[in-house]
Amino acid sequence: MKHVALVSAIGLAVLALGVAASSPVPTGELDLSMEQLLWHWSTWRKTHGKTYADDIEEAQRFGIFVDNLKWIHATNAKKLSYSVGVNQFADLTRDEWRNRMTLQRASKPAKPATTQRHHHNGKGAKANPPAAWDWRQHGAVNPVQNQGQCGSCWAFTAGDAVSGIWAIKTGMLFPVSVQEIMDCSGPEGNQGCNGGFPSSAFQWVIDNGGICDWQEYQYTAENGNCGSANCTSVARISGLVNINQGDEAALMPATWVQPLSCAVEADQQSWQFYTGGVLNDPQCGTQIDHGVTLVGWGTDAATKLDYWLVRNMWGESWGEKGYIRIIRNQNMCGIAEEVAYPTLNL
Repeated sequence: MKHVALVSAIGLAVLALGVAASSPVPTGELDLSMEQLLWHWSTWRKTHGKTYADDIEEAQRFGIFVDNLKWIHATNAKKLSYSVGVNQFADLTRDEWRNRMTLQRASKPAKPATTQRHHHNGKGAKANPPAAWDWRQHGAVNPVQNQGQCGSCWAFTAGDAVSGIWAIKTGMLFPVSVQEIMDCSGPEGNQGCNGGFPSSAFQWVIDNGGICDWQEYQYTAENGNCGSANCTSVARISGLVNINQGDEAALMPATWVQPLSCAVEADQQSWQFYTGGVLNDPQCGTQIDHGVTLVGWGTDAATKLDYWLVRNMWGESWGEKGYIRIIRNQNMCGIAEEVAYPTLNL
């Protein structure tokens, strides 16, 4: 095939696997020739702009890519309530992806959030929530962003929640500065790309008297020095609420009021390659390692499964244009283990 000859590393990958380009590849039910696999590899690389240091690294990544294709094919063959597919993470092993995209948090922040902090059991929120809700349709959710290779998910979900309540209360929706949260909330116990907690991020916004706009204090996906003095705060909050750990029943009435900051266990391959449907993965536990934003709920028309609508921060090419639907009422992936949101009194 012509495309095989275009990239020298492709030929090296074939030799590394010890088969001819036209030979069938032993991939179980994934019945593709090496020639076909090389075509998928070349197309995927172009789509995602992937480059490697040398031919040896490319050969290694090609082998991982093939292994992931096998897993994706085998998983979809089970006809589950969700689907998986090739995305920007297809050249990473599960361990590599987990180390890059999730957090291993050892302890709570040194300075826990205290201002107007209380636990919430769902009472006092708006009564009789509808069968489905989506804050994207009500002007409280910004376009999906991408955290890159920085453990800043906690700051993204905190920023989502602050933007959400500010938009609900004032009618003005814009992304607040995630980078400012990362750079400046160290005194509250957060550590930039090395992790943090939304509740401590909210505490910093309160302590700082507000937060700047994303455009004025832009995201770099790296740790930096605090630059709050060089920008103007454009949104603020008054307090914060922590929902009781594991109280999934409290999430719906709270989410009907505003988007919530949540933490989940996202270290499974079902997260790595999720493309759509309602995630129901028994392997997904409650060892939370990733921050996301809860923006609604509903019931899937095809499977009749109730779900939470969750905004991620891995870009729109992941999942359902950056979102994932997680089965409801099972505390799936620990979605109710660590939930917080800001309050705003105008």
